[in-house]
Amino acid sequence: MKPRTLVVLDIDGTLCASPAVPERRGDLDFRAWERRIAAAGADLPLVHGAAAGVARVVEAGLPVALVTARRRTLEAATRTWLAAHLPALAAAPLRMRVCELPSKALRAAQLRTLHLEHEEPELLVLDDGPIEVELPGLRAFRAPAEWEAFALAVAAAAW
Repeated sequence: MKPRTLVVLDIDGTLCASPAVPERRGDLDFRAWERRIAAAGADLPLVHGAAAGVARVVEAGLPVALVTARRRTLEAATRTWLAAHLPALAAAPLRMRVCELPSKALRAAQLRTLHLEHEEPELLVLDDGPIEVELPGLRAFRAPAEWEAFALAVAAAAW
C-alpha cells in the first residue's frame, strides 16, 4: 500500500511576503515582526510563484497543513490573509507558535507532531528556511526557489 502524503506549507516567506523588520543583536526582532504582521493584516503580498504553486497543490487533492512561527494571537489575522489571497487554504489546519523555541527547533517540533498525528505519512514540506529534522518519508523543498520542483513532487505523490 502506498504511504499517505501530507503537504506542509510554511506561511511567511513561502506564501506570504514577510514585512521588513530590523535585527536586534544579530537576530530578528521577533516582537517587532509580529507587530508589523498584525498591522499589515491582509495587505501583505503573496510570494512570487505562491499562487500558481498553491493552485497545483489544491488540484492534486492531497491534505495540506500550514505551519508558522506566528503566535496564536495572530490566528485571526492569518486566516484573514489566507482568505483574501489563498482562499483554498483558508480552512487548512494551522500550526502556530505555542512556546518560545527558536524557529528551527519550532519547525522540527511542528513536523514531528504532524508526522505522528497523521500516522507517519510521507511529508512534502515547502519552507523558506532550512529543515533540520530527519523523519522517514520527509522531503523538504526551499521556497521560493523550489516552488516548481515542490509542485511536481506533490503532483507525483497524488498520481
